[in-house]
Amino acid sequence: MRLLIAFLFTGLAGLAGPEAARAQAERTEYYMAHAGREAGPYFIDELRTRMLMGRLRRDTPVWTTGMAAWQPAAEVPEVGALFDPALPPIPKERDFGRFVQGTWTSEPVTTELPGLGRGVATGETVFRADGTYSFTGQVDLTDAAGAARAMRLASEGGYSVTRKAPDRFEIVFAAPLVMTLPSGDPAGADRVERTEVPPAEFEVIDDNTIRDAQGTVSRRKI
Repeated sequence: MRLLIAFLFTGLAGLAGPEAARAQAERTEYYMAHAGREAGPYFIDELRTRMLMGRLRRDTPVWTTGMAAWQPAAEVPEVGALFDPALPPIPKERDFGRFVQGTWTSEPVTTELPGLGRGVATGETVFRADGTYSFTGQVDLTDAAGAARAMRLASEGGYSVTRKAPDRFEIVFAAPLVMTLPSGDPAGADRVERTEVPPAEFEVIDDNTIRDAQGTVSRRKI
């Protein structure tokens, strides 16, 4: 009976050992050298933050109670573990102004134009590094009589990009959208209308795919 009790306590101690050691390591306070002076004390999580900020490097002197002298951070077991290459890198903020540069083609979108009928819109936009853009598109319409017509779309001018979130950005267009509907009568004049282009917010799906607030997907032309 005593042997069984001793075995159980030994087993429980073995299970608790790693947890207890981990808890002890988390409570340990460390000092680090920074700008020629000692800084701290810091718990291990606080040192992790400083490591991610670039203030704590592998060769930064570190000391804690029980150490005979200061040692490079990488040589102190608990601190050195922070430099594990498996640690995920700090996410970098995407430069959306540079990201959008290039040619983007939108997927076909079905739309209803009052007085004109139902159509399918397609378009291509070129964003340039100098802050200008050009857009060309078309809406293939079928009017109430069943006749097919094509409305041409065009816009060209300046644009600006604003970051909204790590994976979202907004584009403000500084030019109108020109819509040209060819006349059904060879002798008649084309119908031309201009309208403001509202700001558009996009979500980044991947490096070559974005989606606007209405769900329309555009892909980078490579």
